[in-house]
Amino acid sequence: MTKNLVPLAVTFTVMLLLSGPVMADSAEGLFDKAVAAERSGNLDEALELFSRALELDPGNGAIYNNRGIIHAQRDQLDQAMEDFDQAIRLDPDNAGAYNNRGMIFQKKGDLHQAAADYNKALEINQAHVQALLNRATLAIRTGTPAQAVADLTSVLQVDERNVKARVILGRLYLTDGSPDKALRELSAALRQEPKNLEALSGSGDANFIKGRFNKAVEDYSEAIEAGATDPRILVNRCSAFIRIQEFDKAVSDCAKALELDPASSEGFYNLGNAYAAMIKNDDAIQAYNRAIDLRDSRTDYFYNRGMILKKVGQDEKALADFDRVLDLDPKHADALNNRGVLLLSKGNVQRAVEDFDRAVCEDARNLPALKNLAAGYLATDSSDKALSILERALKIAPKDPDILARLGDAWSSKNRAEKAVASYKKALERSVTPDQQADVNARMGLAWERSGSIDKALQAYAKAMESAQDTSMRERLRTKIDDLTARKKR
Repeated sequence: MTKNLVPLAVTFTVMLLLSGPVMADSAEGLFDKAVAAERSGNLDEALELFSRALELDPGNGAIYNNRGIIHAQRDQLDQAMEDFDQAIRLDPDNAGAYNNRGMIFQKKGDLHQAAADYNKALEINQAHVQALLNRATLAIRTGTPAQAVADLTSVLQVDERNVKARVILGRLYLTDGSPDKALRELSAALRQEPKNLEALSGSGDANFIKGRFNKAVEDYSEAIEAGATDPRILVNRCSAFIRIQEFDKAVSDCAKALELDPASSEGFYNLGNAYAAMIKNDDAIQAYNRAIDLRDSRTDYFYNRGMILKKVGQDEKALADFDRVLDLDPKHADALNNRGVLLLSKGNVQRAVEDFDRAVCEDARNLPALKNLAAGYLATDSSDKALSILERALKIAPKDPDILARLGDAWSSKNRAEKAVASYKKALERSVTPDQQADVNARMGLAWERSGSIDKALQAYAKAMESAQDTSMRERLRTKIDDLTARKKR
């Protein structure tokens, strides 16, 4: 899932002139006409009318303030700044003018002065909603989310129906990893504005994080149907479709997202994930290639491509990808584990063990790494170390048949057949498929064979033969039984 940015609130404060009946060509009349022109989107006319009003009433701070807003909307930041300066000079207690000038400082990149103006506006009027919203968005930009939450909470104390504050607060809770709090705010926003696109997409993100993928799809779909055009929403729905195994829909969403934004690395990455789930490995690799071409600093891009390359037997390329992951994040336990697997398959046992050990150090509950570390120790005749690691793994997953079978292997390597068989029997109780049962019985047969108990070994191999469905396994077992029977007759 892509992380959508928290929306920034650009909220200028419009000042109103309060008076009795006015002449059309008076300063007040021109002011009213300018406000009407601005509301209808005619900024040129509004600017001209405000300027004419100032000719008649040059000491009116409200007119300077509103003309400054027009300049800001026309991206004439210097002229806007001059008007807001003048509005503040004429009325030092004008909280709205300070808020508006703070917006100009923020647009110009002077965040320190922007904060000072927002603070001044709130010093004059602590319930100034626009200043609170703007200071909150500035806090988000400067990496002080706690201040943003405080300001947005203050907005809602003043105006509990402020949808913008709830949406931004919901988004903040999402980035903070608090989906329940996010849903609370976003749901409140949607009760007031059921078609609010930011709230709908944010609700989708929150439900995605909570693992409620079907509900996430519903939220994203509603946002799209309501007119959302942000390709990231399509990418996120693609990711949710993958989780609920609707892969064709996932591919379709990512394809549409990439039509809208051909430079979306996340679009190609999620497309790769969809193809990988469909076992379209070549297509997956091509999609990951495109993602990496666009953004070569994401560990998940290299890791997922490495896993597919490993799966299709392109070991050297897979190793290169895992190396790149570890260049970017030396503590990536899964990359360490999978690189270790490849190294072990190439006979580089020592380096493999080092990788497995590092993986376990980074993630003490990483079962694949624990199992592989034990296998590495067995390959180097370090049975006691293997036993110790497998006992650790068993505390994490006491009913895992694979761990129990590996524990049997470790005891078998020490010629402790009775101990080995006890572990194998526990593994058998928890094995699900016939081939799993056949594998455990075959390992039990090997333990008895190593201890010299040929009859017990033959019995175990015979049981394995009864349940084995894999053709190659049956052939190996038949060969083993024939050889062992011949040995017994000699």
